[in-house]
Amino acid sequence: MHAWLLQGTKFEVGRKYAVDPYEEQKEAIDRIISLLPSNFKDGMENWTGRIEQHIADTNYGLMIWDLIEQRDCIDLATDLDGDRLTDLLADISDPLRAYGGKVAKHLGKDIKTADVWAEMGYTTGNGRDMTSVMHRMDGPPIHQQTLGSADAMLLRLLDGDEWVGGTKQPYDPRIHFVLIRDAYLDANPGNKELAGWLDSALDTFDQVYTGERPGFLQGYEALKNSIKPWGA
Repeated sequence: MHAWLLQGTKFEVGRKYAVDPYEEQKEAIDRIISLLPSNFKDGMENWTGRIEQHIADTNYGLMIWDLIEQRDCIDLATDLDGDRLTDLLADISDPLRAYGGKVAKHLGKDIKTADVWAEMGYTTGNGRDMTSVMHRMDGPPIHQQTLGSADAMLLRLLDGDEWVGGTKQPYDPRIHFVLIRDAYLDANPGNKELAGWLDSALDTFDQVYTGERPGFLQGYEALKNSIKPWGA
């Protein structure tokens, strides 16, 4: 319904869903539309604004940025289950540091918030503060890998602008390696050699992706040149 409501308006749509939900569910949505008054969308052709289509955790992350930047926004979100909350909390450190920088600037202090964050004992990047693990009644835990944004990352890569005009940093694969590491450690308890190799690889991820992130290909090359393959 939301996708249909946007049709014929002057709204600018930034990020779009990979699949148009109206086209995907057209038959069912058209049945609902047929129940609406014929003049239901009258006047909407002049509605304006900017809309970003994201999964729920990203919506809330954007809402936090909007609050920090003092922008008006409305969040319409569904599917508010546990993994959405986990993903949001994994990403929350960036806006918190940005807000801390604004407070310091307001007080006349010129600080590097990432350094202050580290001095206070906090970790400093995506995926360093929380991982998503689902524990079952029987069997090993499931270490969740969320790849919902992979299509958007690929499109940015193909467009040649992973920085989206300077509005964001490139993709950070570290969060996925954190989950891979945890899963391998759970599957190989007591394997100190494997744990050491995984921790060493994680240190390399930290070196490559802390601060200004490299592009996808540049980051991959740096990882490949620095991480010695298992068993080599």
